[in-house]
Amino acid sequence: MKPSGKTLSSEGTAKNALRGSSEGLYAAFGEVKSLRDWLTDERCRVSESVLKSRMRVGVVQPGDDIENLLTQPKRNATLYTAFGESKPWPEWRTDPRFTVNENSARYRLKSGWEFEKAISVEVQTLPEYSAFGESKTLKEWLLDNRSLVDEKNFHLRRNLGWPIEKILSTPIRKQRTLSDEYQAFGESKTISEWLKDDRCLASRTTIYRKLDSGDSFEEILRSTVPEFFYDAYGESKTAKEWLDDDRCSIDNVTTLVSRFNSEFISNEDALTEPPCYNVSHQENSLADFISRFIDIERSNRSIIAPYELDIFIPSMNMAVEYNGLYWHSEKFKHRNYHYDKYIACKEKGIRLIQIWEDDWILKRPVVEKMVLNRLGLSDTGTVYARKTTVDKEVSLGEAKKILTENHIQGFTTASYRYGLRDSDGTLVAVLLMKRLSGEVKWDLVRYATSCNVPGGFSKLLKAFRSDHDGAIKTFADISISNGHLYRMTGFREIEVLAPDYHYVKPTTLVREHKFRYRKERFKLRDDLEYVEGLTESELASLNGLYKVYDAGKIKFSLV
Repeated sequence: MKPSGKTLSSEGTAKNALRGSSEGLYAAFGEVKSLRDWLTDERCRVSESVLKSRMRVGVVQPGDDIENLLTQPKRNATLYTAFGESKPWPEWRTDPRFTVNENSARYRLKSGWEFEKAISVEVQTLPEYSAFGESKTLKEWLLDNRSLVDEKNFHLRRNLGWPIEKILSTPIRKQRTLSDEYQAFGESKTISEWLKDDRCLASRTTIYRKLDSGDSFEEILRSTVPEFFYDAYGESKTAKEWLDDDRCSIDNVTTLVSRFNSEFISNEDALTEPPCYNVSHQENSLADFISRFIDIERSNRSIIAPYELDIFIPSMNMAVEYNGLYWHSEKFKHRNYHYDKYIACKEKGIRLIQIWEDDWILKRPVVEKMVLNRLGLSDTGTVYARKTTVDKEVSLGEAKKILTENHIQGFTTASYRYGLRDSDGTLVAVLLMKRLSGEVKWDLVRYATSCNVPGGFSKLLKAFRSDHDGAIKTFADISISNGHLYRMTGFREIEVLAPDYHYVKPTTLVREHKFRYRKERFKLRDDLEYVEGLTESELASLNGLYKVYDAGKIKFSLV
């Protein structure tokens, strides 16, 4: 179909007729249209942002001819392949085979879709969920009288694996507060009032834990924690009595009891907080692995006294620490312990690597590769960056594989996945960038290699920056990195972030991100106990969780 528009007798006539026009019309292909109309014209080969940028540079006025601006390809434009053809995005946008909304297509690409499917597969209708012998959309179920949940709880329960019918029909648990009233001894009082009553022998935590036990409230109030006696220095006392003893250096009863109950230390050691209580089987296995490749020293307490170095490698002036989750939690280590140990080593010129228990157990092959790489003893081979080619559209599957096998944090989503391929086409390095809003445009979220790739990071960084403008930020995890790679490639250190914490469940011994246990999450999740008025830390303690602090992070920026 022939595009509509006013026909000009000549370029000069168009300029004279339209220059200074308040309508904002522009000439091209012998026609005159508004900028918005030109952007939807099939002959326009650039995006709105590119066109407006070109117009600003060229100081274009209404009435000017913009044909070159509309048709000149963007320099270094990324080509996308579909249906056996490769074209830049603006050309695909006007292709009749591009059948979905542009925003939907871009979102699909960020989510890992292949380009051809992202632009051609029709948008699906809202999913339906089956329950009570019927199938409905979520919005329809939420309006159904049989549904007892809201949308937040629906998704939360579904993520936990609940059957749909159970999700809909299970009432949301009543949230408890200190103002809730309960009857006992022929009286009715709030929990807050009962806690002050002399007949109440239970703690607040005990009351909340027993409310679902089936016991009467009066029985709950009479609940007491049995007193246990612990022997030390030839004496027998309760934990509270030992806490008041001058020979005890522990400052809270919970920590003291957990030490008394440990099978690895004596009660005398439990009272005096020794620097390390147990050389675990897993720490031994880490030390045994390293010792197969290089000479090591164990449990060195002199180099950075009073701290102990679990594994010291004299020939490399390097140390490896094994952080057991329980013994390195807030119960035994203050929040800056791991950072302070890093600083103590740094001041002695020692490079410290801190290995966490769950990483060693669950990701041992990745940790072994990382340790050998830090020691310069990796046997994975070498591919020089100058002999590789850049791939600007690494598939989701390939990126996930190389990151899962070679990065301690594994895979994550990103806006762009750049990679390096060797002469055989094998992916040997991958760089992931996530788009940000604000002054800093990009977050470098992952870099990993499957072998030694000298110059690989700088080559990928240069390739990305040639295609995308804007400042880049990234972080180095002090537990395993000193940020040397970033400094060598032009990044500037911005700040050192204070140690942050994860939560650990005693039943799993796996660190979980603190966002999973924000106060609002306790309120929404039926598998967690929630009490109105408690802080996040108090709720975590109520649910048996404890905090483990890392060593902090170093923030870098490249402008």
